[in-house]
Amino acid sequence: MKILVKTITFAFAVATLAALGTGASATVLASASTRPSITVRVDDRRIMAPTRMPAGYVDIHIVTSGKVHHHLAFWHLNRGVTAKRFIQVLKGPNGDPFKLGTAIGGNGPMLAGRLDTTMRLVPGRVVFADIVEGPTTRITSFEVVGAPVSTQPPPAVGTIVNRSYRFVLPAHFGRPGVYGFTNPDPVAHDGVIYRLVKGKSADDLVHWLQGGGKGRPPVVFARPLGGPGVIGSHWTSWFRLPKLAPGRYVLGCFLPAKDGMLHAAMGMVAEFKVH
Repeated sequence: MKILVKTITFAFAVATLAALGTGASATVLASASTRPSITVRVDDRRIMAPTRMPAGYVDIHIVTSGKVHHHLAFWHLNRGVTAKRFIQVLKGPNGDPFKLGTAIGGNGPMLAGRLDTTMRLVPGRVVFADIVEGPTTRITSFEVVGAPVSTQPPPAVGTIVNRSYRFVLPAHFGRPGVYGFTNPDPVAHDGVIYRLVKGKSADDLVHWLQGGGKGRPPVVFARPLGGPGVIGSHWTSWFRLPKLAPGRYVLGCFLPAKDGMLHAAMGMVAEFKVH
């Protein structure tokens, strides 16, 4: 269970963030009728992203490649907080990055592929990192500048609500399309999708985690399927759910509570079916 938790949980991984990498410059695409659109690429060596972004609603296409899964988390730093200080807190044994910035989105762990997201960017510095098992050096930042270019969020087919350490899924969730991910809770939440093993349920996952992760897991942890990235309290982001193969899946939040218990072990899981 120890290795597994390091792989799938934000809590164990953030303490390994070590250095601020150099983000490659890129072109931000926009038109009068659409939101600005940029692509962030991450592989097993580095993150490639623009160094400056416009404020407002921005479509961020996360493209992952390589042999390991990738898990990007974006924070907008509080006023007066530098990237250097933020990383030092991440490296500390008891560091809490959520006290120094607001989590604004990203992607749930996923293998090579693509996840389309939309984030609301406000002027200031954004730091983001690829959080995986072991020491993580893939971390970079960009500056958000200017007045909002787009003031309209994307139209969504439904919204996932994080309420009281539970996911409230919209009707027919599992169909491909753009979904909102909103968090009225006082703590941060994220989501990652896993396929359930035949005959297992979301409740089985909760019991398995509560029992220390002994025996065969009820989900296919080796193939994380992405999902909505981490967002802070009273924040909303958007992501496009791709077409999934027919079957039964679970959405889970693997962030830790103050006592170290994973939100998923507290019941923050939701099962859904794809026809």
